[in-house]
Amino acid sequence: MRVLFFNALLLGVVVYALGCGRRPEKAGALIMLVGAVLTRLAWTAMPERFVHVETGALAVDVLAFAAFFTLAVRTDRNWTLWLAAFQLVATLGHLAKATDPGMIQTGYAFLLAAWSYPMLLTIILGTRTQQKKRRAAALAASRPES
Repeated sequence: MRVLFFNALLLGVVVYALGCGRRPEKAGALIMLVGAVLTRLAWTAMPERFVHVETGALAVDVLAFAAFFTLAVRTDRNWTLWLAAFQLVATLGHLAKATDPGMIQTGYAFLLAAWSYPMLLTIILGTRTQQKKRRAAALAASRPES
């Protein structure tokens, strides 16, 4: 049920960003989408999932961080810095598992997945902020000068 909820939320955020955002918002949402799909493909099979460091998911997380970081340094949007930071913290969850191999599976899974929700919220807020700025600029442009 939780996976279905996340997938629906992710899809909604991607549709919103693609429909209402500009290039950075669209890029952030697409990085999230591609990262989620690749992560699902990279996981080991159950019941071994999260027993050891998920090296495939680690590779996806490192690539996603690199993509978010690149987005953050190439745009003027402050929210992209938060997105990169959240991804970095999620990526460091793999280091926690490597440091403590006895970490329970659910704890490791939580460390990897929990940051996805603030990331989606960040994309929503970034898209909404951009939408408001565009509307304000259009309104200002339509007003006659005094």
